Amino acid sequence: ALTSNAAVDVRGVIAAAFEFGTTNARVYAENAATCGEPDDDGMLRPAENKISSTNGAIELRGFSTLGSLSCHTTNGGMRLSDTAIQGGLSCATSNGSVRIESVSAQETAWIKSSNASVKLDRLLARDIDISTTNGNIKGSIVGAQSDFMTDCSTTNGKCRPASGGLPTGRMLRARTTNANIVMEFV
Repeated sequence: ALTSNAAVDVRGVIAAAFEFGTTNARVYAENAATCGEPDDDGMLRPAENKISSTNGAIELRGFSTLGSLSCHTTNGGMRLSDTAIQGGLSCATSNGSVRIESVSAQETAWIKSSNASVKLDRLLARDIDISTTNGNIKGSIVGAQSDFMTDCSTTNGKCRPASGGLPTGRMLRARTTNANIVMEFV
């Protein structure tokens, strides 16, 4: 569904893949899932799911996918909750905050914002890369700090956890300017 000046609202839908996009309105999906496309042998192969908005928010609740998930918005916030991704997660927004609650990604979770905060509550991913400018990064990561090699940096703020750790095959990167980074492991 691609539209202009109208919201995209999807509830209780199962599909091979989703591609939603709008301008001047929000994208909302609740209790939706994608299962991929069957290959020549009838096996499901993961599909990429793309969700975008300009001048509007993106909100996903109870979303699951066999493939990857890409969410991008300009001048709008982003909220993902109770979401399971069998591939990677890519979230990017400018001039809007990002809130991630009970989200798991089997691959890398890449989250980027500008001029706004990033808040996490129980994010689980193999690798995590978070960046923003002029906004705090705060929240909780599922796992132990020793599970990750960390690379955290800020200017004009505090940073916790500090960079370091032993190479474990998993990486946590967090970067901001003019703000704090405070993350805990649960």
